[in-house]
Order: sequence, then structure tokens, then C-alpha cells
Amino acid sequence: MDSKPLYLAFDVGGTTIKYALLSNDTKLYEYHSVPTHKNYDEHILTTLKQVSLDLMKHYPIKAIGISTAGIVDTVQGEIKYANPLIPNYTGTKIKETLEEVTGLPVSVINDVQAALLGEVWQQQLPPKTFCLTLGTGIGGAFLNHDSLYIGAHNYENSIGYLNYDSKTDTYWEQRASTITLEKKLVKDFNISVPEAFEYARSGQNRFVTLIDEWISEIAKGVSSIILLLDPHTILIGGGVSKQNDYILPILSKKVDELLPPNFLSVSFKSPTSFNNNALIGAIYPFLNSEKEANKS
Repeated sequence: MDSKPLYLAFDVGGTTIKYALLSNDTKLYEYHSVPTHKNYDEHILTTLKQVSLDLMKHYPIKAIGISTAGIVDTVQGEIKYANPLIPNYTGTKIKETLEEVTGLPVSVINDVQAALLGEVWQQQLPPKTFCLTLGTGIGGAFLNHDSLYIGAHNYENSIGYLNYDSKTDTYWEQRASTITLEKKLVKDFNISVPEAFEYARSGQNRFVTLIDEWISEIAKGVSSIILLLDPHTILIGGGVSKQNDYILPILSKKVDELLPPNFLSVSFKSPTSFNNNALIGAIYPFLNSEKEANKS
């Protein structure tokens, strides 16, 4: 590795914290992943501090970017609200704490917004692109030309809470997230999500039906997004997007059935990178500032 200054990027999810060092051409170094341990004793913030300080001893780090699950106040760099699957995370002051500990500039952004910005950095996207991620929950981000759409109170695209069902006391993400599918597969068959897709691809009816029902739940929320925002493209991300060659044709058909006749015109696509977009997006503000500075 050369001695050029590097960026440190974190991607904080419900189960793991991924991190890596990135050069300004987004080449990754020192890629690692550690468990969140359900954020016991502020484990997430403690990990961010320890990893940052450890890596600063060995590498010339110039800024830190954090992509994180939860609703983020990007100005203050703190968690406004977090899913109960990440306990005691709401109110965590990431930016303030890390800047005080490291003395480096810190940027904090929602993980789905980071994934979308990571995609923007790597390729030209249509001006109205929605990014949907399926994981521990369901998250969204909307690219409106060259900017992310930001709501009045930073609660924009909280799409996991769409379509509340009073009979089951569940939101959309509690019925359609990847972790919901995973829990059912482990409970009923003791198998993983990739194994279920493998069985479905081989034509085993019980898994074809089960995955078909899960995609039907996804389609219900996606149709609402289309009706509200009329995006040109919807990126379907998250770890399960590795199965998009199977998922997207079925999803497109089911969404079409839920919309008015001849209404579906959106294009469904997979992200360029299944794993690294959020890490790249975490440092997007710094990369973009550097890019603009080089222009002048």
C-alpha cells in the first residue's frame, strides 16, 4: 500500500459492522467485519472508536465516513431513530464522539442513502432512481437528479414502516425483509436463504411457493413507492440481491398486477457492487469535495 492519505469507512448494520480503508480511487484495503453484539453497552460506538484509533496508528487517515442503519440526522451526525433490532442506538452521537476522539472530520449517513451514493460514484444513474435494500429491515433512498431527497424532519424514505397491518401488528419490513424470510426458513427447514433459492431454482415446489409468497409481500410496498414517486429505475440491493436474476422477473410481474393497467414503466436493476457500495457512499461527501476542489 502506498503512503497516500486514506479514508476510513464503516457500514453499520443490524448484525455486523463492516469497515475498510479506501483510497480516493475507492480501492479497498484492510476490509474486515465484526458483529454488533446487539449493541450491548454501546458496543457499536465503542467499536467505531477502537477501530478508528487502532488504524490511525498505522495509516494516514484523513477522514471517517459512517454508513449506518437507522434514521440519521446527517448535519448533527447522530441517530434519530433505530429499529428495535439495534437496541439503545437511538440518540447515539456518532459524529460528535468520533471527531472528539480522533480529531478527524466525520460524516454520518443512512446506509441505504450511502449505498445509493456509492452507486452514483461508480456509474451514471437515471435522474430519478430509487434504491431499495432488503436486509434486517427494508430501507429506501431517492436520487432526485444529482441530490438525495431529504425530508423536512430527516424521516424521508422510512419505507419499512409502510402498510401497517393491525391484524398481525406488523409493518411491511416485518413481513418482507430478508431476515423475516431467513427466520421462517431456519424455523421450518433449518436452512439458509441461499440454500432456499438453490432449491427453488432446482424446481422444489415448497421453496418455489415460499419465495414466491415472500416476493409478493415485497411487491406490495414497491407498488406504493412507484405510485408515490414515479421513479425511472429501482435498484434492489442488500445481500439477497445476489439472487436478483431470480427475484426481479417475478417482482416485476407481481408489481405490474398491483398497479393500474399499463402503469408499470419502472426498470428494476441490481447494484454494481453487492457489498461495497455503502462503504464507498459513506465517504462520498469527502470524495465529492475532493473532486470539486480538483476542478477549480
